[in-house]
Amino acid sequence: MLDIVRLVTGGFGVFGLLYLARQLPPLLTQYRLHQTRVGGAKRYSEWRGAPGAGPDVLDRLEGELIVSRLKRLAGVGVASIVGIALALFPPFR
Repeated sequence: MLDIVRLVTGGFGVFGLLYLARQLPPLLTQYRLHQTRVGGAKRYSEWRGAPGAGPDVLDRLEGELIVSRLKRLAGVGVASIVGIALALFPPFR
C-alpha cells in the first residue's frame, strides 16, 4: 500500500515538473516583453521620460498577473520537488 502512495506522489511530482517546464518559458518571455514595454517604471513620471504619461491600469494589471503566475509556478516547482523527494526517500520505514 505504501508503495502505491509513493508511486502516486512521485507521479504527481514528475507531472508537476513537466507542467512547469511547459509553462515557464512562455511566461518568462511574456514577462520580458512586458518589462521592455513598461520599462520597469514604478511611477507615472518615470514612464518613458514623459511627465504625466504613466502606464495605464491595464499595463499594471498585466504585470501583476504575470508576477502572480510566476509565483504560482514557483510553488508548483517546490511542491513537485518535495513530492519526488518523498517518493524516493520515504520518511517512515
